Amino acid sequence: MEDVVVSLALIHPRCRVLLRVDQQSVLNKPASVDYAESVLGVFGTELADQLGPVAFKSDDGYLEIKGFLPKPNTDVSLVSRNKNSRCYLYVNQRPVAPKDIISAIVNQYTQHVAQRDPSTGKRYPFIFLNFTLDQSECDGTKLYVVIPL
Repeated sequence: MEDVVVSLALIHPRCRVLLRVDQQSVLNKPASVDYAESVLGVFGTELADQLGPVAFKSDDGYLEIKGFLPKPNTDVSLVSRNKNSRCYLYVNQRPVAPKDIISAIVNQYTQHVAQRDPSTGKRYPFIFLNFTLDQSECDGTKLYVVIPL
């Protein structure tokens, strides 16, 4: 349940999110103005400082990608784990888990890390990406994406 709340807290920066479990505060994210502040509010400065922004917009306006990935040469122990627990992908602000995209990012990241330290093994980097697509090309109830050829 905590994973779902964290995922929604990240993608909706303007919402304040407070999660308590057995009277203990597990998550207390203040309302913020953008995704950068959301990541900071959920994960703190130590992780947020190690991330670089991702921003892309296609010329035709069909696709826009915003988010954060680890900066090159950051501390692997801060920005990645040996399990897939911090991969946050969205299509039009709806959480999705496309295994092929996650796998491609993980494979590239693992290769990059292995160049610096071959003993590291497979690592899952922190990923926060929101793919904004033209609403007419997306079925939000089924999360199908139609890509015109």
